[in-house]
Amino acid sequence: MWTSLRLAGVSIICCVVGLVFATAALGEESPSGSGFGTLVVPGVEVLDGSQQLREQEAAQRSSPEAVAAREASRTAYENLNVEQADRLAGEAFPTVVNHPAGGPPSLPAGQTITGFSSDHVAQIDLGGGSRGVIESVAPMATVGASGQRVPINLNLTETGEAFQPSSAAVAVSIPKRLGSGVQLPGTGISLTPVTAEGSLLSGSEGSIDGASVLYANTQTDLDTLVKPTADGFQADSLLRSVRSPQQLSFRVGLPAGASLMHAQSGSEAVQILDEGAVLATVPAPSAQDAAGTPVPVSMSVSGDVLTLAVALGAGEYRYPIEVDPEVRDSGLNAEPYTTNWRYVHEGAQFWAFQEFPGWVQYVNGVHTTNEWGALEYPTQGESHIANFYSETSAADASTIADMLGIVGPSKSWEALETLPSSYGATAHTLSASGSANSNLAEYLQSATGNGRGLTGEGGSNRILHAWVGITQSASPTATFDTTDSSFPEGKSNVLYTHGWLGPNSSSEFELKSSDPGIGLSGWLYSAPGWSVETNLLTGQIWCYGVQCPPQETFGLGYEYNGHKLPDGEDTVEMKVWDAAGLNATAVSPSKIKVDGTAPHNITLIGLPNSNAIGDGQYQLKASAADGSGTTISSGIASIALLVDGVRVGSLSGSCSPGPCTATSGEWIISGRALAGGEHTFTVTATDGAGNVATENYTVTVHHATTTGVGPGSVNPVSGELGL
Repeated sequence: MWTSLRLAGVSIICCVVGLVFATAALGEESPSGSGFGTLVVPGVEVLDGSQQLREQEAAQRSSPEAVAAREASRTAYENLNVEQADRLAGEAFPTVVNHPAGGPPSLPAGQTITGFSSDHVAQIDLGGGSRGVIESVAPMATVGASGQRVPINLNLTETGEAFQPSSAAVAVSIPKRLGSGVQLPGTGISLTPVTAEGSLLSGSEGSIDGASVLYANTQTDLDTLVKPTADGFQADSLLRSVRSPQQLSFRVGLPAGASLMHAQSGSEAVQILDEGAVLATVPAPSAQDAAGTPVPVSMSVSGDVLTLAVALGAGEYRYPIEVDPEVRDSGLNAEPYTTNWRYVHEGAQFWAFQEFPGWVQYVNGVHTTNEWGALEYPTQGESHIANFYSETSAADASTIADMLGIVGPSKSWEALETLPSSYGATAHTLSASGSANSNLAEYLQSATGNGRGLTGEGGSNRILHAWVGITQSASPTATFDTTDSSFPEGKSNVLYTHGWLGPNSSSEFELKSSDPGIGLSGWLYSAPGWSVETNLLTGQIWCYGVQCPPQETFGLGYEYNGHKLPDGEDTVEMKVWDAAGLNATAVSPSKIKVDGTAPHNITLIGLPNSNAIGDGQYQLKASAADGSGTTISSGIASIALLVDGVRVGSLSGSCSPGPCTATSGEWIISGRALAGGEHTFTVTATDGAGNVATENYTVTVHHATTTGVGPGSVNPVSGELGL
C-alpha cells in the first residue's frame, strides 16, 4: 500500500498586526529552529474520529443510492452536444475548469497587492495601516514590457488562431483546433492528443470555458480540456460514459536531438531530455471520478507517444471521470525556490519522501499504528500562525487518517479538521486565536491500524494550494555600535575613535539589527552618492520562505560587496525590514570619515637639475599633497626618504585635515658615502587613512679621480692630500 503528497502550488502569507498570506511549497530541510522535533502523535480521540469517518465513507459508498448513481452515470452523459458538455464539465469539476492554476492567490476583501519584490514575493496592503507579504514556490510575477514586474494572469485571451494567458512566466499557446497541438514556444515542445492508431482527434473548435479551453467530443463521449499552469499546461480528458476510450494517447513534439523517457527517480514521471538536460517533465498522472474517488491510471512511453491507461472496474466509479496529464517547463524551476515547508515523520523504516511532486510512501505496503508523515510550515520568534487556508484532495486506504491543523508549541492542536479518505479538490479554512508564538501549520497522514497484508492498495494526497496567515506586531530594530573601541577581528571602531576609513585602514563601523518574529529579509545601507541593498528573498540567501535570520551584525569598512564609500565626511543610514514590510531605520550618530585616495604631487627638493651629485653633502626635503577641491581628506601623516630601499633619518612632515600640502624636515645626504653610479631615491607619503604614494628619482653619484703628487696623491675636486 502507498500514498502520496503532491504539491501543485502551495502558498504562504505573512503579515503584521494582521494576516500575512504567502504561497509556499516543499523545500529542503530548514535549519531555522522550530524546536518541535517529533511534532504531534495524534491522540486516540482523533484517530477514533478518523476511523468513524472512514466507516461512514465506506457505508455511503456502498449504499444503494450511491450504487444506483454510479450505475446511472455509465450512460447518462452519452451523445452530448457542445453546450451540454460545457455545462457538465463545470458542474462535475469546477476547480479544474474555472480556477486558474497559478498566479497570486485571491485575497480577502480590503486586501490588495502593492508590488513584487521578486517573482515569488508580493507585498500586500491588509488595510488599517497593516502590511503583509505573499510568498509562492511558483512565480506569481513576471517581468513585463515596461521592465517592471507584473502579476501572472493565466486568464485566457484569443490571439489569431490560438489562446494565450494574459501574462505568464512560461509562454503557452493553445490552438483553436486541437490537432495543431498545445505548444511551449520557448522550448519547442508540444503535446497533441491522438487516437490509439495515432490519428489526430476531431471534435469542436476550442472555446474558453472559465480558466480553460474546452474541445467537446474529441472522441466518443470524451471531451478535452486544456489550461495553462504556472510552469506549463495541463491537458485533461473528461470521460463521460462506458463508451469513452480507456486508453489516451498523446504525441509529444520534440526539439531536434531531444528524447522522451521515464525519469530515473523511479516515479512514473516522464522527462524530455536533450543531451542529459531536462527540458520538461510530465508528472505521473492522476484521475478522479465525479464523486472525488481516485481512479487508477498509469503512463507508458513508446517513441514520441505517451499513453495513459485508465483502469475502470465495472460499476466502481461515477462518471464523468477526469484524467490530468500535465507538461511542466523544467527551465522555470532550474533553481527551485526554497520555502519553509518540510517533511517530518514517525516510523522511519516504513515511510519515505521524495521532493516535488511530494510523495509520501508506505514502503512495501507495511505500516503500524501511530506511524505518521506530515508536511509542516513552522513560524518563528514572536510571530503566530493564526490562519491556515488550503485546497486539497485525497485518496487513501481505510487505515490512513488525513488531517489539517495548526499545532501549538506544546504539541497540541490549536485547530484541527479531519479529512475524508477520498474527495475531490476542497477548500479548507482553519483559525487559531491566541498569542502562542512559533506554532506551525500541518498536513498530516497517520496510520490508524496495522497495514500488513494491504499491499496493492494506494492513493494520493495533494495540496493544490495552501496559504498560512501569520501575525506579528513587533518591528525590527537597527542600531550603530558607538561603545566598543574595537571589534573581535582587531579592527578599530571609527564611530568610537573618529578615525578614517580607507582601503588600507584597519577601521570599520558596525551595524546591529534584529527582528523578533519572521526575521530580517533585507537591508539598505546608504550615504550621499553611495547605496548598497541586499534582498534575501530575491537571492534566496539564508531564508526559508519568508522565515529569515532573526538578527544580523555587519562590520562595514571602506568597501561593501564591491561598492566603495565616497571620499569625504557623511552620515550613513541603515534601513532593515522583514518580509511582512515592518522596518526600522538608524542613522550614524556622527559623520563617518572616508579617504580612499592616496597622496599626490610628491616632490623631492634639493637635488641638482641633472640629479647628479658628487662627494659633497646635500640638503634634501620633500613635499606631498592630500585631497583636492572641497572634499575633506585625512591629510598627510608622514613623509619618508629611502635610498636604495633604506630609510634615511626619521619620518617627518604632516598636515591635517586635507586638502593640504605637507613639507618634510631636512635630510643630509653625503655623496661620498654612496658608491659611484646610479642610486634610487624614493619619497613615500602616507596619509591619515593609511593610503601610501611613492615617487622614485634616479640619482647618479660621480666620485672625483685623484692625481699623484710626490709621495702621495691629491683630489682635484676637494683638494684633499693623501701621503
